[in-house]
Parts: sequence; C-alpha cells; structure tokens
Amino acid sequence: MCEVDTRDLILDTAEALFAERGYRGLSMRDLAEEAGVSKANLYYHFTNKRELYLQILERALDTLQLRLIQAAATEGTARQRLNNIVETQFDLLQYKQSLVWFLMRDVGRFEGEVRDLMIERWKDLLSPIENVIEEGIAQGELRPLNPQLTALSLTAMLRSAIVLQFLTGEMEIDPGLAEHTLDLFFRGVEAREPTTLD
Repeated sequence: MCEVDTRDLILDTAEALFAERGYRGLSMRDLAEEAGVSKANLYYHFTNKRELYLQILERALDTLQLRLIQAAATEGTARQRLNNIVETQFDLLQYKQSLVWFLMRDVGRFEGEVRDLMIERWKDLLSPIENVIEEGIAQGELRPLNPQLTALSLTAMLRSAIVLQFLTGEMEIDPGLAEHTLDLFFRGVEAREPTTLD
C-alpha cells in the first residue's frame, strides 16, 4: 500500500472511531489496530492525536470547498446556482453527519487551532458563494448588496439551522430545510402587499 493510501486509510478509520468514541475514547494504539497498521507507521504519518483531529477537519474543509466550487460552476440563474450550493452543503453534512457531530462535540479542546484554521479557510469557503452573488447582481437578478456580507448571511443561516438540529438530537437533516432557508434568504419574512394592475 502506498503512503497516500495508508494516510487516507488512517484518516478514514480515525474519523469513524472519533465519531463513535469521542476524542478521549480513542487511543493511538486502538487506531493502529483498527486501521491494520503498525504504531510506527501510524506515527510516521501523524505525530499525535491532536494532529490527526486537525487533519480530519482540514480534509473535510477541502471536500466542502471543492463541492461548493463545483455547485457554483453549474449553469442557471443566480438563484438556481445558490440553490445548488445550499443543497450541496446539506447533502454533504447529511452524508458526513457523524463527522459533524464529532467536531461539534470535541471542538472545544482545540479552540485556538480550530479558530485559526477556520479563519484561514473561511474566505475560500465563502468565495464561490460571493462569486454567484456578484454575477447575480451584475445580471440584475439580485439587489446590489455587499456580496461578502450577503454570502456570510446565507452561510450563517445554513449553519445555525444545522447546528440547532444536531444539538436537539435530530441526526437526520429535515429535507425541507434547504428549500426553507433559501426561500427565507430570497423573500424574507415581511408580508408583501399584493400587486394590482391599473
């Protein structure tokens, strides 16, 4: 097995075991045994459990960024492309729900390092959404709002809904949540006067 395959095997195994046992409940010895590698091989790839945790998080962010770029690059109106982005995030989080739960549960152990990593990657994660919003403004589909703040607002709506759902123990993401979030983003909550033709 090549080094890349071994590294991915260790990360995949660690991700599953961290989700099942938590950070404290998993030892490097147990991980080596479950992954079918020697402890020496494990420590060759990862210095310690902390590095392993942060690498799992970084890999998840890499996957999310790639999927967002792909969703933003689809054909269609700004609303259709934003819908693709929203659905992509929900689909990925549903698929990786054990990882999300693990990261939410144990993130406090690495507050400084996780914060630094998220700050470093946040701009890259927002960029595909900002680009779609900027293009929508240029095409006259969207109001001329600040694209970065608008992208941040949409992302905050998504994350808040997802975090609340996980905190209340609802591990299955409501399939209507993506549509509701996007409708709220575009239409708001204010009642509109019916239009009349003169």
